[in-house]
Amino acid sequence: MKRSGQIHIAILTLFFGFQYLLPLASWGQSEVAQVMTIQDVKPGADIFLKNYRPEDFSSIAVVAHAGSTLQGGGHLVDEMVARNWPIKFVYAPEHGFRSDADAGAHISDGRDHKSGLLVKSLYGDNRRPDPNDIKSLDAIVFDLQDVGVRFYTYLSTLKYVLDAASMQGVPVYILDRPNPNGFYVDGPVLDTAFRSFVGIIPVPIVHGMTLGEMALLIAGEQWIGQADNLDLTIIPCEGYDRDKTYFPPVPPSPNLPNIRSILLYPHICYFEATSCSVGRGTEQPFELVAHPNWTSYEYAITPVSGPGATAPKHQNTVCYGWNLNSISLDSLTSRSEIDWSWWLSAGREFDRWQDWIDRPEFLNLLLGTDQWKMMFEPNGMEKWKQSYQKELSAFGSVRAQYLLYD
Repeated sequence: MKRSGQIHIAILTLFFGFQYLLPLASWGQSEVAQVMTIQDVKPGADIFLKNYRPEDFSSIAVVAHAGSTLQGGGHLVDEMVARNWPIKFVYAPEHGFRSDADAGAHISDGRDHKSGLLVKSLYGDNRRPDPNDIKSLDAIVFDLQDVGVRFYTYLSTLKYVLDAASMQGVPVYILDRPNPNGFYVDGPVLDTAFRSFVGIIPVPIVHGMTLGEMALLIAGEQWIGQADNLDLTIIPCEGYDRDKTYFPPVPPSPNLPNIRSILLYPHICYFEATSCSVGRGTEQPFELVAHPNWTSYEYAITPVSGPGATAPKHQNTVCYGWNLNSISLDSLTSRSEIDWSWWLSAGREFDRWQDWIDRPEFLNLLLGTDQWKMMFEPNGMEKWKQSYQKELSAFGSVRAQYLLYD
């Protein structure tokens, strides 16, 4: 582990009553034997509010979204406002502070309709915090529910916040939450030649870490400008078991509305770089793969404009394909690697990969490499998997130094 600045891991205890935030039946709890829900895990947000007081700070910013919830119900920022915390402004990641914007939609600065707080966008004209804003703070509180996949952009937001804070010497508190895909690690490690906002640090596609652990990794490996100047405090969640599946009480983004979509996400998101639909604009986003030309399949969907998908791919066009909703959650949670079989099955529907992979540059960014064409060669799948094993193994050794929940 490389040396960095001040890093604190706050091990704090907290016991109190709670109630469900959403009906667990809607998340398919009955299908999985080994699960964790909000009653099993105390988020770092609850522990932070129990052990820190508003008067400990004079001016803070909070990085939050709709998933920044408390165990007993309610939202972290709303509760902080009720307790008179000195929040100067809120930072909004992709999808906005209340998580109601489309994927990739420009998020503007503004006022939160509920709290009246100033909201500054980290997914608009700028994705890095403004240094002038940072220097006016005495702390940044970071609380986002992640899904454990490299191209899910909350990880990039975390990296930019840590970078900006280290430059200005402003302390950062990471209020940790479980990783719903934290039970395995797989996929190519990012080749930094393909660094982008959907792949910002050299980790595998599925990294098996929480954002708190990721913050330790980013600081410890000095992947930010002034890591030695970073004052970082991690507030771990309590009760998290990496071998069990965690059901977030609130969807982390509009198109990951349930646990099945979250679990399928690292297996089928690559179809976003193709002419196939993954269900945006339907009631099953990231639970299907379909295409207008696959008329031999009986399953059909028609994407339409709606909240979270105002201009979905193949809008108002009938698409045919695979309904992945029938795959049991037990099956998804027992996998130890990314399932590339759907990728190959789609390729068999076309004569050439150029006929359906219509954004190869974007695919390079999602996968973190441009070596994916080998999958379509004879015995290509084994070659593809073998191509990233050395880097994956090396990452495993580095990752082990920063885990909090073994």
